[in-house]
Amino acid sequence: MQRKAQFSGSFYQRFAEPLKRDMDKWFTEFPVCPQSSEQILGIIVPHAGYMYSGNCAAIGYHRMQSQNYDSLIILHPSHRGAHFDFNVSPFTEYETPFGIIKQDKEVYDQLLMRENHKIENWYNLNEHSMEIQLPFIQRCFPDVPVNAIMIGNQTPEVAQRLALHLNDIIAKSSKRIGIIVSTDLSHYRSAEKAEQLDTLLIKHVHDLAPELLWQDFQTEKTEACGIGGILCLMYLSKKYRQSRAKILDYTHSGRITGELDQVVGYLSAVITI
Repeated sequence: MQRKAQFSGSFYQRFAEPLKRDMDKWFTEFPVCPQSSEQILGIIVPHAGYMYSGNCAAIGYHRMQSQNYDSLIILHPSHRGAHFDFNVSPFTEYETPFGIIKQDKEVYDQLLMRENHKIENWYNLNEHSMEIQLPFIQRCFPDVPVNAIMIGNQTPEVAQRLALHLNDIIAKSSKRIGIIVSTDLSHYRSAEKAEQLDTLLIKHVHDLAPELLWQDFQTEKTEACGIGGILCLMYLSKKYRQSRAKILDYTHSGRITGELDQVVGYLSAVITI
């Protein structure tokens, strides 16, 4: 079952050539990543329109591209309902302007053996936070299959359960599996307020402190539409002794448009083990 691109021509360029030009402009600006003994467990990247957050996302993918993966898993929120804990996308193929990305059937079957809530395919078909990652994956990892997990109830309990499942799959698999967390940060705040909220979230990510992050999220001291994915990756990182987070980039839409009354925050970060 193939998922057709739903947001090409709106969130990003519809056709391959102009999309490639956009991405080449971003990626050619970055220096070559130095070789490192650290393994990248996953990245946190935004999912807004490419004109706003594309460069920020590219920074994360550029860093991740320095390593080889056999399979990728996207953790993303649901913007159209949260009446479930998490759901594994059933699509076997994903269309992008650059071609088709295959589902990793072996990993998919492993995910289905864990807790998985069935929802209508409409939710996965119409979720932009997953699709926005696909052209980046196709550009940086053209032959690597994917799976996507939509998180509905974005709570520490759900994030911890999912992290346990992912840790079990990664530990038992012969494949090198990378995690991509799709999230934007504060939404429609003034630039000053957004930077205040986002700075606190970034500190907690840097410190790998999921409990403090959730505490401040609950009291509205910080915001992220994909908080569940962030928490899950942070909990997963705790399974490794040497895990650490590095903040690669932060920006917001106002720095692109010049309109500072209502902005959306964007983060690019990497967690190594």
